[in-house]
Amino acid sequence: MATISALLTQAQTAANAGHWSQAASLFETAYQTEQSFAINQQLVTALAKTQKYTAASTYAAEFEATYLTTATNFNLYLTILLASHQFIKAHIIVVAAQQAESSWASDAKQQVVTAEAQAEQSMAQTLTVTMRQFMHLADQPVAEQTAR
Repeated sequence: MATISALLTQAQTAANAGHWSQAASLFETAYQTEQSFAINQQLVTALAKTQKYTAASTYAAEFEATYLTTATNFNLYLTILLASHQFIKAHIIVVAAQQAESSWASDAKQQVVTAEAQAEQSMAQTLTVTMRQFMHLADQPVAEQTAR
């Protein structure tokens, strides 16, 4: 098995080349060996780049307090939470950042509200399309319903 430094070198090379899926896999292997914030941040970034937001938020939550200390880390964590529709958690970290009087958290509340509105609209449209697909299914025999 490769050493932690070799894994991190390979992962960083993959990330620099834009091979985020490979980088995420390598960072995850390294993180299983050593749970540090530096590796966690690289893993979370790689997972976000591959749009694996739920997994990224799970890993980020392990170092939540650290993610709330700088604007860059906070914005990464907030972006991941919003992309995975974790709006309550997003509100919680915004309030925590505002209570810490972080100047960079001022626009975050509006980001959360906007993302919630967009998700609500998107989900309503999805539900409407799904309902249309199932409309009048009962009018047909079961065998014909599967053909629809």
